[in-house]
Amino acid sequence: MSQKTEEKLFEEWEAVRCPICMEPPHEAILLLCSSHQKGCRAYICDNSQSNCFGRFTRSLIINEQDPSKKLVCPLCRGEVSDWATDEPARRFMNNKPRSCTNESCEFLGTYIEILEHKNLVHTRVSHVDPQMLQKLSALKDCVNQIESTRREGDDNLRRLILGSRS
Repeated sequence: MSQKTEEKLFEEWEAVRCPICMEPPHEAILLLCSSHQKGCRAYICDNSQSNCFGRFTRSLIINEQDPSKKLVCPLCRGEVSDWATDEPARRFMNNKPRSCTNESCEFLGTYIEILEHKNLVHTRVSHVDPQMLQKLSALKDCVNQIESTRREGDDNLRRLILGSRS
């Protein structure tokens, strides 16, 4: 690989953010979408801490009832056909400095340093504010209600459209 090509890749990787958590991807994987050949490069975290890839693929499982639903690229909205590990990109992104996810901590380090730091410094479960937990629970209930209503609305719309054809 030429020096110029390598510099261009590093420049591209420097700007990459996971479309789920908006951080430099941890243990990045590359989504292969319908616009991949045109230059779309959606890298997403694939680790147990952020679980971005797991959340992304669960969106397909939730929509499994509708076979027309496919995973779509979070950048270009093209259909995702597969994903791959780009080791040079993964190494580069794992070496980017990032901050500790603990709100009161100012530690900054690479992905590996952050993992070591969390195991040494933040070994116990952090305190959960009861009021925040209650608000989160209420928000979750609200989202579930909206989803339920949306599904009912989709079914009603489907019946209305199909009924008008007969």
